[in-house]
Amino acid sequence: MIETSMSAYQLADEAIGIFLEYRDVHGWGETEARQKAASEVQQGVNAEIELHQDTNTDDAAYWRDVAAENAMEDFGDYNWFDPQGEGG
Repeated sequence: MIETSMSAYQLADEAIGIFLEYRDVHGWGETEARQKAASEVQQGVNAEIELHQDTNTDDAAYWRDVAAENAMEDFGDYNWFDPQGEGG
């Protein structure tokens, strides 16, 4: 797994905060807010990875792919809207 300055918990917390901002402050629907939050967090991870890698485009693309795979391993089955698994 790629080491970044943020833990999986911190990334999830960041995504939830962004989601809530878009949903509650800006009035976006849940689907759009969720997609925007995920996109922003992924962009942040990509930027951090690129800072720690060579400027070689092939290397940066490889590390972006690895980060995306890691995120799916960490959060692939996570239900952002039912974190306690209560079914509601």
